[in-house]
Amino acid sequence: MSEPERPLDLPAVRRPPRPTPHPIAEGRPEPGAEPPGRIDVGTVLAAMAVLAVGLSGAGAGFANGDAAVYAAQGAAGDLSQRVVHVGYVAIAAALAPLAGDDLPRWLDAVTALACALTTLGAGRLAATYGRPPWVAAAVTGAMLLPIASSAEADPLWVAPIVWAAAVRTPWRAALLAAAAVPISPLALLGLSWVWTIRWTRTVTQGPKTVRAWMDAPNPTANLWFAALVTVLVLTIVTGGAWWTGDRGVLSAPWPRPWRVAQAWAAHGVPWWSAPLLAMGWVIGGGPGLLAPWPLFLAPPDAHTWPLFTVSLALIASAGVGWLLSISRQATLALVALAAVDPVLGWVRHERHLDGVRADEAAIRDVLAGMGPNDGLVASWSWGVRASVRATGQPYALAWRVPGEPVRDPAAWCATRFDHVWVLPPSALPAHWTGEPAGAAWRVPGDVAAAHPLSGCPSPEGGGAP
Repeated sequence: MSEPERPLDLPAVRRPPRPTPHPIAEGRPEPGAEPPGRIDVGTVLAAMAVLAVGLSGAGAGFANGDAAVYAAQGAAGDLSQRVVHVGYVAIAAALAPLAGDDLPRWLDAVTALACALTTLGAGRLAATYGRPPWVAAAVTGAMLLPIASSAEADPLWVAPIVWAAAVRTPWRAALLAAAAVPISPLALLGLSWVWTIRWTRTVTQGPKTVRAWMDAPNPTANLWFAALVTVLVLTIVTGGAWWTGDRGVLSAPWPRPWRVAQAWAAHGVPWWSAPLLAMGWVIGGGPGLLAPWPLFLAPPDAHTWPLFTVSLALIASAGVGWLLSISRQATLALVALAAVDPVLGWVRHERHLDGVRADEAAIRDVLAGMGPNDGLVASWSWGVRASVRATGQPYALAWRVPGEPVRDPAAWCATRFDHVWVLPPSALPAHWTGEPAGAAWRVPGDVAAAHPLSGCPSPEGGGAP
């Protein structure tokens, strides 16, 4: 019998080891660093500091006319006005039964909480890239301090947008995007930032080739779908007023990108962290820096700069992570320099509160001096705040804006006022003479009647001068 054939003993082929890319380029933490996505103690402390500073200024007064209108509509449960911010008004309406007359203070506290959540989200976002979370949280929190006590709609849509970029699962990002759109349509412009952040994270931590990435499930498909469905629902529920109504999306003023850029430079750039930003940029740690540019289409008075701040915070955290691997002494020196930003943020917060308290005191003094047959001439922001303080409604007080049409000509033009108060004094119309009364001017009623403002007929008949 023949022996069975034996298999050939071939030498094993040894493949060369794959080169290990740099952790920052690969989107992975360095050895010994926190796992991706974990928030460290420094991030929590930064968020708690933002919350504490914001709560310390709650109840100082209405920061502007919009804050007064939101509080009045929330107290009345009126969701039919300002439908583009119906989500924020709904939050105010839900808090109104609990807060009562203290609703403005509660809304200030909601803003403080939103700023703290944005700070946490910035730290979480930096952690997903393997960068020090506390750096991103500290930079973001420092720039948010000036608005942490102002009841505004903008911080409440920024927070879910930041977390939509920070969470891992696409369906959570979609829910957060859907929650942000009813608060403000500006969230739709912020979705480009979320898309870029999630796209870069998919490239660096997911498939490693373009072909594999194209074949992989789209990480932002649910995000855009949820936002579009939300817009469709808002359009149907409001009967199209979300687009074409008063203060609707299509009735917004024309974009002024240069004004938005000025606001970003003044409020969103941590200038004392510039060395960290430069180092983070050099090592290529700037995902999402160009993504907020669609927000240049936003109104210049909207707070869109926090998303730009978070992008810069990510770059600064990359710079610190790189410095820590080289020299801890140099890192401590630059971090100490960057610590000026939180101090300046607190100073700006206190200065802002001083202005709000001064305005509130002036409004209360005028309301205390006004008689039952007195009127008020004021800019829109001052007039709305005074009317809400006096009556709880934005336009229930006898007041008007100089140079603009009268909301109720029959009530204003047919009334013979004893006095007309002008607030602030710079709004005193031409041909009017009066006497200073605290922070306002008090004009005798006969002087106001002899020189009626635009929108009322003159005493001799015909149009006003």
